[in-house]
Amino acid sequence: MATIRRAPALTRRSVLGGIASGAVGLAVGPGCSPKPRDNVVIVGAGAAGIGAALTLQEAGRPYHLFEAASRDKIGGRAFTDMTSFGAPFDVGCAWIHADELDKNSMMRKVVEWKDQGKWKSETFDHGQWDTHDCGALEFDDVFYGSCGRVEKDKVTSELPAAEEKLKEAIKQKVEHGQPGDVAVGQLVTDWRWPTDVAATAMGQMDAAVDLYNLSTADSYATGDYKHNVLLKNGYGTVIQLLANGVPSDRLFARMQVTQIRTSASGVTVTTHDGSEIEAGAVIVTVSTGVLANNAIRFSDGCKEGLPEEHRNAIDNLPMGLLAKIPLLVPDCIHDALQKAHVDDFGNVLTQRSDLQNIYFLVCPYNPNLIVGFVGGDFAWSLAHKVPVVPQGRQPPRKAVEKVGREAVALAKDRLADLFGCDVKAQCDAAGADRGFLTDWGWNPLTRGAYAAPRPGHFAAREALRMPAYKRIYFAGEAVADDGWHATCHGAYDSGRKVAHNVIAMLDNKV
Repeated sequence: MATIRRAPALTRRSVLGGIASGAVGLAVGPGCSPKPRDNVVIVGAGAAGIGAALTLQEAGRPYHLFEAASRDKIGGRAFTDMTSFGAPFDVGCAWIHADELDKNSMMRKVVEWKDQGKWKSETFDHGQWDTHDCGALEFDDVFYGSCGRVEKDKVTSELPAAEEKLKEAIKQKVEHGQPGDVAVGQLVTDWRWPTDVAATAMGQMDAAVDLYNLSTADSYATGDYKHNVLLKNGYGTVIQLLANGVPSDRLFARMQVTQIRTSASGVTVTTHDGSEIEAGAVIVTVSTGVLANNAIRFSDGCKEGLPEEHRNAIDNLPMGLLAKIPLLVPDCIHDALQKAHVDDFGNVLTQRSDLQNIYFLVCPYNPNLIVGFVGGDFAWSLAHKVPVVPQGRQPPRKAVEKVGREAVALAKDRLADLFGCDVKAQCDAAGADRGFLTDWGWNPLTRGAYAAPRPGHFAAREALRMPAYKRIYFAGEAVADDGWHATCHGAYDSGRKVAHNVIAMLDNKV
């Protein structure tokens, strides 16, 4: 196996268990078997990186998978917190989105594990793989602050009609409109109920951007979310368990790739400690936020940087932000929600004219957990209160704690507005402040939640799907096919597809 020059002992996280170590020490060069030019380097051990690794593993191809996380974890933006709330909480992606569940790679895997009774001793529900189909994720309740609750029959009739009207306007613009791909916000002429709520659902909550930043072409191309399934074990757990198929001597944590150099004969990948490895190709799965920040330097011979078309694609695929505010509340709050006819797994939106909207997912598998969601510019306004630091460094702890307290207080205030002032008092009396704001906005390994092309630049996704300098391939949610961008299964499938393309390239000796 081609190995790494000058690298110290590297470690990978053994999923849901201890730490396994894999030391490397052989020099790259003649005599190594297989030849370095047959090797593939994968950058990033999220869903796309794991998908690529498993595909190469199945094909019997040599590879190295590098994960830059500052803590021993894998999964990228698919990460399940098992300890903070007494039940799994998906810090990142949570729903399996699909129109036909049997065609979704992640759902097929969960059903397979359920049928086989796998992971009984290691997963939260002991291998039962409980799921909850939230349907099309329509809002059950909508509140306008002190103006009160929208009548239930209006939510169930007028809101879906407004959403369909907006979708039809997008369809007409894409199929027949001029001058082409514009911001969805330009198609809205009346921002009052129920269009304003439809805009929040389509923009902040689905695309992680406000409508003035949402491409009509990208919205039109998005997959149909007829089913949105939550997993009791957590979505991050699925990716972690899939990573069990990656041998410990192939997956290296705490290894930041800093430079990728291509030549006519291959690729040289350099890590933060000066280690180098040679390969025939590299699959880059980090976010466009990380790429835009130049965390990895690229070159080809004397040419510095990526080709212009790839640089433009990265610039035109910035990261949107959807952040969560998980809040652990006392039993009395759950009772108050039930009395207000807000059921478990309920979807409640607080809509505001200043677009500081919060969507609450009520008690998902945990009667004491309420999860608030903030998206788009509002989410960024909170996240920007924490300075972004380079990879390998921790953000200022005090700033993180301060914005966490602010977010939790905001969520409690909104709940108090919805269900009475006693809700906040009861939360405070019970010390129900075990919450935080998820860190995707300031995390140097993500710099956002998922990519959304600027209006007029939907083609950026396709441009980034093309290999750079013939040997640098990109995979992940930003370049997922079939309208499944911004999804975990789209990222995973992207990794698998790109790995097949790399194998074909190497076999053809391109």
